[in-house]
Amino acid sequence: YAKDYRYLLRYKNRPLVQVDCSACHPLLLLKHYDRVDKHSAEDVDKEAKKYHALFDPRGDFYVKIGTLAEIDRKDNEADAEYRKRIKNDYFYKFLYDRPKDPEKCRLTRAYQDNYGILLETINDLKTRRIFADDDPAHYKVTAKPHGQFSFINFRLEGDIMIFGVAKDILALARPFWFTTIHDCVICQPKYAQKATQIMAANFKRVLGFRAYFKTTQ
Repeated sequence: YAKDYRYLLRYKNRPLVQVDCSACHPLLLLKHYDRVDKHSAEDVDKEAKKYHALFDPRGDFYVKIGTLAEIDRKDNEADAEYRKRIKNDYFYKFLYDRPKDPEKCRLTRAYQDNYGILLETINDLKTRRIFADDDPAHYKVTAKPHGQFSFINFRLEGDIMIFGVAKDILALARPFWFTTIHDCVICQPKYAQKATQIMAANFKRVLGFRAYFKTTQ
């Protein structure tokens, strides 16, 4: 459901709010540090903490990573415009397309220079098939092996939101009405704080790191 129209959603003719995880897909990458076995635990922990620092709310992840990659701003381009351009025109292509040459992709170079262990793991999951032959997604990634990585991340997001967040809300003594859209919980404003608490607990449980959230109408 397109973000531009979510403000129109109502429950019993009352307005709703969205509680969503800031920079969710970049944040999910922290989980992949658990897969690393070619580097020392000390080096992995050090780099993971360095990467997590990008999500500190005293700034925006996409602005920070764009700056780190030395992607110039357009004339008079505000943070919000720059953020949107980095996210849509650069980051998702870097993340879910085939592995890139660091000499041709500035984000790849930025990750190689600053988060080399993570980049190595990402590219491994784009080139080495880990799905079993009977996995429902297997046929989808046979011709395009890099597609496996997007399946892995979207399943991770689903595990957190559906089998974690949704399950915990429904288990409350007095569960409230809600729905999920990707990394977002939509609910009545009076339940936003509780939804945030439950989301924070589940992201921390799965990723091992704190996630940050924003509430909007």
